[in-house]
Parts: sequence; C-alpha cells; structure tokens
Amino acid sequence: MITKVAQLSKLRRVSPVFLVRDIVKSSAYYRDALGFEFDQIWGEPPCFSMPTRDDVTIMLQLAVSPGMVSPVSVRMKEPHSW
Repeated sequence: MITKVAQLSKLRRVSPVFLVRDIVKSSAYYRDALGFEFDQIWGEPPCFSMPTRDDVTIMLQLAVSPGMVSPVSVRMKEPHSW
C-alpha cells in the first residue's frame, strides 16, 4: 500500500548510472550525437563523467569488466540476471 507521504510526493529527476566500455568515446557520443554537455571526465585513467541535457543528468562510469556491459536486448532474455 502506498503511504500518504508517497502520494503527496513528486519525483522530479532521476540520475541513472550507465556502465560503459570506453568513457571518452561514450561521453563524446552523448555530446556529439545526442546533444548532451559535460565539463570534465574524472579519473586517471578516465573513468567517470556526468553529461547533462535540459533537466537530465546521466552518469557514465567505466565498467570494471567488459562483461558487465551488454545491450538491454541481451539482458532481457534473462530478466532477473541484472
């Protein structure tokens, strides 16, 4: 059952974290192809950025292992594996 507080509250934003294989290429893609902006890429080697567009901020994080990155269509075949 939804509480009274939850009924009166309004969610305004989400900030998802997407795991990527290459933080520099992924950040550039969000900027060049999708119109996002970012001020910097953190880490040495580069491992994190926060592209924004309008009221949306996403976090791109370098995956610890390439096996952690897979298209949604692959994960959907095993719905409880992620």
